[in-house]
Amino acid sequence: MNGDRNMEKRKRFVRACVVFLLAVLVAFPSDMAAIQAKAAGSTGKSKILIAYFGRFGNTNFGKNVDATSSASIVLNSGKKQGTTEYLARQIQKQTGGDLFRIQTKKKYPADFDKLVGKNHEELDQNYLPALKTKVKKMKQYDIIFIGYPIWATDAPQAVKSFLKAYNLEGKTVIPFCTHEGSGSSGTYKQIRKLCSGADTLDGFSVNAEKVKTKSTQEKLKSWLNRVDVKSRSAKAVPITITIGNRKLNGVCYNTALGKQIMKKFPLKVTMDEFGGREYYGDVAKKDRPTKKSKGKLGFVNGDITYCFENDTMAIFYNQSDQPDLSMRVNCIGRVTSDLSVFDKLDDSVEIVFDYKK
Repeated sequence: MNGDRNMEKRKRFVRACVVFLLAVLVAFPSDMAAIQAKAAGSTGKSKILIAYFGRFGNTNFGKNVDATSSASIVLNSGKKQGTTEYLARQIQKQTGGDLFRIQTKKKYPADFDKLVGKNHEELDQNYLPALKTKVKKMKQYDIIFIGYPIWATDAPQAVKSFLKAYNLEGKTVIPFCTHEGSGSSGTYKQIRKLCSGADTLDGFSVNAEKVKTKSTQEKLKSWLNRVDVKSRSAKAVPITITIGNRKLNGVCYNTALGKQIMKKFPLKVTMDEFGGREYYGDVAKKDRPTKKSKGKLGFVNGDITYCFENDTMAIFYNQSDQPDLSMRVNCIGRVTSDLSVFDKLDDSVEIVFDYKK
């Protein structure tokens, strides 16, 4: 008898659980869909796009081409990839985001000498090749990484075709490139000019032959840490930075910390030059934010930061490749105007941050 009663209790309990789970599924279908999507490995709609161009995927290479006969190809888990594509995939691993290969309608020649001739022809004629692929719903992306190899100390014309095809105003553009010893060759400035109205950061460059080394991976991780895509993916609020009779443009990120800072606008801070890389100054006690965050030991040129360790704000304008910070800083915004103005300022200046009228 006791066994029958216990069995009946268990049956009633199981039936109650089933009813409860069905009620949850009916009441919260969108939540369950999100859980299922996550379980399937979906990241949903991303605000980050990682677009890249390279020879591999845009060239009629023969079936026998290998990573040893072409400096632009590497093996990754047994699969052939272009060096710029490999770098793009490493960035995706660390930031999330959607990968997009820039492809031209006409393939480039596999013969290196013919490729060089074709590239010079495009440069001399300022020819922009037609593209085969297009990004759907570009508006959804706030941050756009743009990757490319250096061709004849320049960005390939296909990259310029891509950038000119979209309105990137208000977005953050972050270049990265592979090269064979030339470095970025001033291409970041080219990208900045092509992306009118966007906030273009200084990028990351690596010798194509070293793209898979441990040293490169460590440098890439450090650079991405300084870039801090989480903060930059927040809505950017246009602001002005007034220094005497100079008025610069900038943005303040609509993060929890950024909101606290903007509540104090117009915010006046006396800043002193330090080390040829930054202007920093104490924030008045009444203007200091209360909700603290950890921050990072790094920055990107143009960053406006707040340091909770000494309650200072700073504008970094140089040396992002050698940050050498002893205190953690939180990125709250960016100066989007030409940073060369900071080379001409006095050692101590009064800076006013305010909403752009």
